Order: sequence, then C-alpha cells, then structure tokens
Amino acid sequence: MSLLIPIPRSSEEALKEALNRIAPFDWATRGSIHIFSLDEPTQKNVADTICEFCENNNIQNILVPKRVHCDADAISEAGYSVITGPTLVELVRGGGLRRHLRDLNLDWRCEVTARLNPYAMGLVSEVEIDKWLGQFERLGNHRAVGEHLLQL
Repeated sequence: MSLLIPIPRSSEEALKEALNRIAPFDWATRGSIHIFSLDEPTQKNVADTICEFCENNNIQNILVPKRVHCDADAISEAGYSVITGPTLVELVRGGGLRRHLRDLNLDWRCEVTARLNPYAMGLVSEVEIDKWLGQFERLGNHRAVGEHLLQL
C-alpha cells in the first residue's frame, strides 16, 4: 500500500523531515510514501496530474491536508481513497502525520511490529517496543538510538 501527500513546495522540506522521524527509514527509496509538489506548473488541472501520478506509481491512498486545494472530489471520483488530513502545521509539527501513517500501517513502529511478530509469535506490541526503548532513555536520553536500531 502506497500513500501520496500533495503539498505546496514551500512545505516540502518540513514534510520530509517529519517523515524521516515517523516513517520507516527507507520510505522514499521503497516508494511507500510519495510527496507531490503542487507548485509544479502543468498543462492539465491538478486532479488529473495527481491521478496520472497515482496510476503510474500504483498508489491508492491520498492524504490531503486541510486548506490544500487539489480538487479532492475529482480524485475521489476517479477511484482513489482520499483522506482529509489535518492542517499543514499539524501534519509536519504535530501528531497528525503519525496518526494517519499509523492508521495506514506506514509508520516505523507498525513495520517493526510486522517484522518481529513472526519471530516472537505475535508477542511484540507497542507496549513492548516502548519498554525496550525505555532502557535507552534510562541510559541518558538515547531513545533515538533505540528507535534507529529498531528501524534497521
């Protein structure tokens, strides 16, 4: 399952930084999450361009932040699942992106759980991950090290 997030070019770097924190480390190279810059000049309307991009990249889900105009109704009518997300600020700085990626099983925690469960016979959950990460916090606030290890 892949996701497309249409966003103005001015917010693209902030979204990439947020995705680097929340999504699996290889989200861009694997193609599980795509960013579509809305400021690119096109001959077609935006909805047609997005639908064509989705068709070429096998994308079914599109997360459209509030107040980002890309004719979501036309995209939905074309058969794509359009998810109305929070505002851009909530998406890149708040918990909005994490919540939507978790719902679509595209955040790094869902991926780690899916990878570990066959070996742990289904015993790995968010609670176990948080307990394991807690040991890195007790060693001097090195939670980022534990998160990086889990992602790898």
